Amino acid sequence: MSESMSMVSGEASGDVAILAPEGELDHATTPGFYNSATAVLETRSLLVLDLSGLEFCDSTGLNALLRLQRRAKEAGGSIALVAPSQQIVLLLRMTATQESLPVYDSRDQAVEAMRGRTDN
Repeated sequence: MSESMSMVSGEASGDVAILAPEGELDHATTPGFYNSATAVLETRSLLVLDLSGLEFCDSTGLNALLRLQRRAKEAGGSIALVAPSQQIVLLLRMTATQESLPVYDSRDQAVEAMRGRTDN
């Protein structure tokens, strides 16, 4: 099903990094996505994933998101999702994982929320 996926790095400020995967996140593209995101988590504890350019996500992609969240938490950080498609929102609801992966409408909201968590 996968045609391709690309990863666009967004700005990073302090401990917050922003990545924006584009295309499809499935069995063929998930390993590259996961490796890129874990490399970022080695230098930043907070990761915002802007999913507005992600057209599709299957169970392998969802598993990678959950593994990234676990990895970030183990390092004292977190990940947040921004602007996921309806398909991804439905996937989160159907698998009851929406509690584990916070979703925001914009990058600014996600960054503000993540910084608020670390300031406490």
